[in-house]
Amino acid sequence: MSPSDFGNDSEPPSPKNLRVDQHPIIDGTPCDINGNDLPAGSPPPIHDNHSTNDYFPFRSRGEFEFADFLYRDIQMSAGKVDRLADILAAMYQDNPAFANHKDLYATIDTIQQGEIPWSAFAVTYDGPLPTSGVVPPWMTTEFEVWFRNPLELLEQQLGNPDFAGETDYAPKRVFDKGNKRQYTDLMSGTGHGNRPT
Repeated sequence: MSPSDFGNDSEPPSPKNLRVDQHPIIDGTPCDINGNDLPAGSPPPIHDNHSTNDYFPFRSRGEFEFADFLYRDIQMSAGKVDRLADILAAMYQDNPAFANHKDLYATIDTIQQGEIPWSAFAVTYDGPLPTSGVVPPWMTTEFEVWFRNPLELLEQQLGNPDFAGETDYAPKRVFDKGNKRQYTDLMSGTGHGNRPT
């Protein structure tokens, strides 16, 4: 963006006597899923509020908290989860919470609220190897890279009602009463061709 990308229109001065120039096109106007601007005053899409006692895919709050404790709080190893599942199966033969670590992980992976599935790919070094001496192990090892889809993560963050009114959706230039440029966050930063004045 360059200074010419910004119009002369600015927001009313803030209590701190700042002038804010916003981009005339990338202005944060609410839009539909296809990027079409919505009419002014349009209500936000209906948010799917889940029941506070809905622990699906877990059978109960206790099962959810047990899984959360094992997986997040103490980060129990797969082998120890299996051992604990065996002990619980011996104690409660009717239907233990999880058969083993695979069952626990599979249940966690089916949670719909707030989860973006993990994806993975493998990478290996494909450059020249040393002709003498020991070959460093990293040169011959295959590494797994795990990630979540960045677009889906951003869509989920933008759609989270907890962030309503807390996010800037448009680039801006902020000036104090002496016309000195203020840099406070990503949206007020300087891009290519947009140098401080």
